[in-house]
Amino acid sequence: MKGGLKDKLLAFGQQAAAAAAQGAKAAAKLASQEVLGAQCLLDYQLGQQVASSGPLGLWKIYLARSKKEGSLHPVVSAWVLDKRALTQTEELYGGGHHGSLARPSQRRLEAFIEQCRRDVQALARLKHPGVPRLVAPLEETRTQLVFITEPIFASLTDLLGGPACSLPPAAAAERRELRLSELEIKHGLLQVADTLHFLHSEAGLVHKGLCPSTILITQSGSWKLAGFGFSSPLDYAAAPGQSVYDYSDSDPTLLQQATQPPLPYVAPELVASGSAGVTGAADVFSLGCITFELSARRQLLPVGHSLADYESRVHSLTLVDMSGVPMGLEQPLRQMVAPVAAARPPAAAFPGCAFFQSDVLLRALKFLDTLIQREPMQKAAFLRDLPTMCAQFDARVLRYKVLPPLLGELRDTQLQPTLLPIILTIVKDQPPGEFADATLPALKPLLTSASGETLLLLVQNAELLAKAMPPAAAAEVLPTLLVRAAQHGDVRAQEEMLRKVQAMADTIDYEGLKKNVLPAVHTLCLGTTSAAVRVGSFACMSRLVARMDQAEAETMLATAVKVTAVDKSAPTTMCVLALGNSLAAH
Repeated sequence: MKGGLKDKLLAFGQQAAAAAAQGAKAAAKLASQEVLGAQCLLDYQLGQQVASSGPLGLWKIYLARSKKEGSLHPVVSAWVLDKRALTQTEELYGGGHHGSLARPSQRRLEAFIEQCRRDVQALARLKHPGVPRLVAPLEETRTQLVFITEPIFASLTDLLGGPACSLPPAAAAERRELRLSELEIKHGLLQVADTLHFLHSEAGLVHKGLCPSTILITQSGSWKLAGFGFSSPLDYAAAPGQSVYDYSDSDPTLLQQATQPPLPYVAPELVASGSAGVTGAADVFSLGCITFELSARRQLLPVGHSLADYESRVHSLTLVDMSGVPMGLEQPLRQMVAPVAAARPPAAAFPGCAFFQSDVLLRALKFLDTLIQREPMQKAAFLRDLPTMCAQFDARVLRYKVLPPLLGELRDTQLQPTLLPIILTIVKDQPPGEFADATLPALKPLLTSASGETLLLLVQNAELLAKAMPPAAAAEVLPTLLVRAAQHGDVRAQEEMLRKVQAMADTIDYEGLKKNVLPAVHTLCLGTTSAAVRVGSFACMSRLVARMDQAEAETMLATAVKVTAVDKSAPTTMCVLALGNSLAAH
């Protein structure tokens, strides 16, 4: 009987699990359909989820690509919060288990939605490089909230792991395996500190919810601050006898957790009752907790939802074990996480500690952050030394910290010959999709306007560019570059163009080759005064014979006849004979 009962219970559990999985799939499919129907996404093709953010990772961030050619925002991130999934999860599981959910009160749900509205409104209002750029404002449906920002790569929560990461399992595992270098962490922390300084000194705000899920890493490598739903004016104070946040429930529902910041990152003055007005020191405490976690790979306050544990650990923070924290960072961190707000330094003081100031490579990244504002002489001097420093940067720093500002400077024609060798060295290791999204848009204008040394450099690296970009992009832009070199380049660029056509003869897009490249070769052969260019043109035709039809073969013969009528030199004659042999063989 016992065995039979056990089997029945097991079967029942399997059926329940299957039903739950089926329900989850159906809900996900319906949610996806509704997202695609959102007005702000009509012009975009929604891709896979790439990041999560906000309380408990409730904001799911998807890659989205514009359906319009030449769009101002070809790649964006779509933020989606599914209200129905939230309430369905509560109804399915109930409350009181591992922080799971009780049936939500309508009032708390409305408070959470209003918190989300404040968050997105702040993104629209706050104009600073450290705040994600809003592309489309918040759109609300009966079951979802959707808005669009610049492309996001991940939140710090996605990289650190934990319950606030809502990525699919495979994507979550991939993000957790990524290890940020110390240099990238340093640079990111400085960007966050700069954004906090802006909030405190210019915007007159305290964030009050700073934690790993509110720090976002964009596709261009910048660390930016979101999650402004908890923010308030400086010197905000709770009602007499009350605390800013109430963490008295050791087993909160999901909505309770979502409507207040995670306890391990909250400053003591936000928890204690009867505290004076909240200042920027609260955010400095949170930044200290995050910095400790990134450095030591463990939480400073691993307290979960336990207020008693939190209070105990806060009282002993002056004695906290700093093992794993770099030597130059230990003392500043102790000051930042001081239990008393008045003892903490302002956010603006954080970048001044020796841990940051002594790093030459970090100073280079900070210079790149302001490259666009520098004088031409400063830029030129810096760029001369940059290749040496690039050898010391890892691949992620090169692609996400160094490359974007260099691409932004390509508008300066005087700097192009200096910039291109550095850029082309970096893109050797750039995945094709990333090259198409981030690098190609900056290079495209050069392909139709470059001249002199810039044009020569581009043609010399035509094979590298062909390998770096997706086939469809290569079919579009490479013929344009080769024709540009034939028509507007000097003799060096024309010779190089002819060599590259021969080297890439089997891979250049057929339509582009026949309609654009070969006519340019014929025109070059007939119009040049350079014997080397004329010889190269015939060698190029010979190499391309195998891919051409009868009509093109006749055009080649016609060009040969016209040239030999006026040029009977030995090199030209030999090349024409070689062309004839190639035509006869095919």
